[in-house]
Amino acid sequence: MKTAILLALSLCSVASLAATYSTKRLKTDDSNGLHVDIAYPVFTATLAPAKAANAAIAKWAKKSHDEIVKEFRKNGGHYERTATFSVGRATNSVISVEFNVSEYTGGAHGNMDFVVFNFGKTKRLALGDLFKPSSGYKQRVSDLIMQKLRKMDGADWVTSGEFKGPSSEQLNRFVIGKSGLTFLFAPYEVGPYSAGPFRVQLSMKELGADFISSFVK
Repeated sequence: MKTAILLALSLCSVASLAATYSTKRLKTDDSNGLHVDIAYPVFTATLAPAKAANAAIAKWAKKSHDEIVKEFRKNGGHYERTATFSVGRATNSVISVEFNVSEYTGGAHGNMDFVVFNFGKTKRLALGDLFKPSSGYKQRVSDLIMQKLRKMDGADWVTSGEFKGPSSEQLNRFVIGKSGLTFLFAPYEVGPYSAGPFRVQLSMKELGADFISSFVK
C-alpha cells in the first residue's frame, strides 16, 4: 500500500479579523480507494484563546484523519473524508470556527456534518456562556430557531411536527459572527437529505437583552 501524508502550511492574512492564522492540512491518498483531506486553522499564539483553540482543533483534526484511514485499512473499499473551515470570529477574546465535513464510506451517496469550535479566553464556549445567568435563553433561542425553520423550504420534519425542537447538542452547534449567532443543521436533521443543510441566523436584537454582546463586538 502506498500512502502519502502531506502536511501543508500556508500563511493566510485575514484583514477583517483581529488575527492571522495559518492553514494546516492532513492529507492521505491511496490509489486503492482512499482520499482524506482535513484542513484546519492554527491561530497566532498572541491571542488569549488561541492556545486552547489550537490544541482542541488539532486534536480533532488528527482523530478525524486517523479514524477513517484505520477503517479503510481494516475494510478496504472506497473511503473519502474532507474537511474545510471558515472563521467566524478571531479576536483577542473570542475564536469561532466552523468545519464542513464531507464523507463517503459506500452506499448511494455521501453525507456531511458540521463541527464547531468556540473559545473565549481558555474556555470552550457553550451557548449558555453567551447569556446572562438565569436568562431562560434555551427557550428563547429554541423558539426563534423553530420560527425560522418553519419558513425555510425543505425543513419538512419541522412543518410536519416530527422535529419538535433543537436538542442540547444542536443548540451548542453555533458559529459566532459579527452580528449574532448562526446555528447549523446537517442533512437529515430537520428534513430529507435532498433538502441539504440548514443555517439559521439570529441577530443580536433577536437574541435579546440577556445576550452578552461583547462576544460579537
